[in-house]
Amino acid sequence: MLKTEAQLPEVQRMLGPSQLSTTGLYLTPSEEDGRAAVKRAGL
Repeated sequence: MLKTEAQLPEVQRMLGPSQLSTTGLYLTPSEEDGRAAVKRAGL
């Protein structure tokens, strides 16, 4: 969902935990995600 630009609260609703911080535990970025972020930043 995040790769298709869903927002974190939308992911939270799909996964079901009551706190946004709990949802964040599921969202560890991959190395590829990190490289893509650096590329988008123009670094």
